[in-house]
Parts: sequence; structure tokens; C-alpha cells
Amino acid sequence: MARSAPASLVAVFLLVLALLLAIVAAQGPPLPPTNPSDAAALHAVFRQWRLEGDAAAEDPCGKGAWSRSFAVNASVDCDCFSGVACRITQLNVTGYRNITEIPPALFNLTELVSLDLSNNNLSGSVPREVGNLSKLETWHFNNNNLSGYFPHESSLLRNLKSLWMFDNYIEGPIPEFIQNLTNLTDLRLYGMKLQGPIPQNFSKLINLENLMLGDLEGNYTSFEFVENWANLSTLSLRKCGLTGQLLSPPRNLPKLKYLDLTSNNLSGSIKLLLQYKDSLNFIYVGNNSFSERLPPEIIQPSVPLNNIPFDW
Repeated sequence: MARSAPASLVAVFLLVLALLLAIVAAQGPPLPPTNPSDAAALHAVFRQWRLEGDAAAEDPCGKGAWSRSFAVNASVDCDCFSGVACRITQLNVTGYRNITEIPPALFNLTELVSLDLSNNNLSGSVPREVGNLSKLETWHFNNNNLSGYFPHESSLLRNLKSLWMFDNYIEGPIPEFIQNLTNLTDLRLYGMKLQGPIPQNFSKLINLENLMLGDLEGNYTSFEFVENWANLSTLSLRKCGLTGQLLSPPRNLPKLKYLDLTSNNLSGSIKLLLQYKDSLNFIYVGNNSFSERLPPEIIQPSVPLNNIPFDW
């Protein structure tokens, strides 16, 4: 008569089986394939950039990353739960100094929410087809060699929250249409050939948390565009051609931590900055025409601010 397996072995087998079933359940069903149009567009872009290598036949959303390190990044993220196919929603290709062109196929990725092509060697103008990417919330093209003007089609990107275009060679006036991108929380335009003045209707950008403008040529700008921005943490307006006096009464900026007004032509009393002494960690106001130095209440606050360097 055959002997039955010991109860302890049966218990171990059942436990292992339960664990395997739990792992499979946690992983869920296999992801659907990448939308054919998205896959074709991404492969075309990567072929032009010579990034694919042996991965040309792989499913983009299944692969996810071609390279992901501190120095370089070539990766995608996808939405695989809103339809029968995965859609590419994020594209990050950064740190490749051999990438010099923006392939037309890039603008067929119409579900992109985030596009980061910073720290490459892109040259030429920003294509007008960027207006096809109307779902973009993050657009980072900083640290390249882009030139020409902002295309007017950029005004179609009404969902933008973060726009970084600094350290390029883009020229012309600061685009008026930016004032209509009212979802912006982070705007950085400096180190280029843009011309002032800063449009007064920038005051409509009420959701700003970080505003960094600088190195503007041409016309002078008043300080009037600064509004009572409740969430603003960083305000950097270095070399913006600001002229006249600080706003009186000062704007209500309760979260302001970093203020840089260096290298403008501001004058009058600097004591108007006292309103921000309890929140500011960094303040730079050198190379202006103020009638006095920073008040002691800011330079030597009653509560030390971690040895923060203050510049006047």
C-alpha cells in the first residue's frame, strides 16, 4: 500500500502554491501592446537619434528604458489602463550631446503629457508642430542650442504646468501668449536672447510657484506684473531691465523663499522687503540703485536662517 505524503510536506506545498498565486495576482494581467501609431513614431525618433540599437523590434512601453543614469536618460512612461493599447505619455531623452535635431515624428506622439529633451545639443528653431502636443503639462527643452522665435503654435499648449526653455539662443520678445497659460506653476526663461518688457498680463499666472526670468534685452519693465501669488516660492528676475521703485504696498507673497532682483535699475527704499523677512531664505538685490542697504532685520534676523548668505 502506497504511503500518503506527510502532512507537513502537504502544508509546505500548499503554502508555496498560495504564495505563487498571490504573486501572479499582484502582477495582474499582462500589459497590452503599445499603440501602433505611438510605437512607429517613437521608433522613427529613436532611429534618427541612433538610440535604438538592437531594440528596434521591442515594444516601447514594454521596454520602458533604453538608458537611465545620472548622466543620460532615454526612457518612456505609458498609460496602459485607459484603452486597448498603451499610449506613450512621457518621453525623457537627456544628456546626449550627439542629438542635434528634432525629428518630425516626435509630434505624432499626441498623448504626451511630459516631454524632457534637456541637456542635449538640439539646434534650429522649435518646430511649429509642437502645437500638436496639446496635452503637454511638462515641456523642458533647456540647455540646448535652439534658436529663432517661440512658434505661435506654442499657445495651444494650454495644459502646461512646467516650461523650462533656459540656456538656448531663442530670441524675440517674451511671448504674450504665455499670459494665457494659467496652469503654469514653474516658468523658467533666461540665458537666451529674449527681449523685454515682461508683459503686464503675466499677473494672470496666479498658480506660479517658481518664476525665473532673466537676461532680457531691450525695453525696460516695471514691477507691476507681480501679483499676490499665494503659492510663489521662487522669484528670480535677474537682469530683466526692471526700473522704478519696489511695489508699495508690497505684494502678498506668503511662501516666498528665494528672491533675486540682481542687476536691474530699481531705486527707492529697500525697506519694502521687510514684509518678507520671516519667509525669505535667500535674497539678492545687488547692482541696483536703492537708496539704502538691506535693513538689519533681514541681514540679522532674530531667528537665524541656517547661515543663509544675504547679498546687497
